[in-house]
Amino acid sequence: MSGSKFQSVSDSLAGLFFKAGAEPVPSKPQHKKRRSPFSLRFSDEEWNRLKVDAAGMPYAAYIKSCVFGKKRKRSTSKNVQLLARVLSVLGQSGAQQLLFTLIVAADERRIILDKDDEHQLRMVAQELASLRYELIAALGVKAE
Repeated sequence: MSGSKFQSVSDSLAGLFFKAGAEPVPSKPQHKKRRSPFSLRFSDEEWNRLKVDAAGMPYAAYIKSCVFGKKRKRSTSKNVQLLARVLSVLGQSGAQQLLFTLIVAADERRIILDKDDEHQLRMVAQELASLRYELIAALGVKAE
């Protein structure tokens, strides 16, 4: 009797063991393997051209549109348009040339300015040149 009792326990344990092995084990959800990032090097000239050609688009989106032919609208924000307009007006106004002429005339004593006025004139010329430089940099175009 004890032998049959042992036999039934071992059968039931063996049965549970084999049943457990036959059932599929839930697996971890498999994630899609991501592709490695792609790196591309540009010369300074190529990089500057990319900045101009992309015109505000993210660079990756612009490159994909060129490679795969998807036409995407270039996003020309109103701020970029305004900056370009300010730079254009600044260039057409001749203010920088006029200031330079005044500074040269003061240096050659063709006009009489006291030291404070001459200093202010030079500061305005420097600030105007700095403003022009900053506008050009913000627009991503090459300075002449």
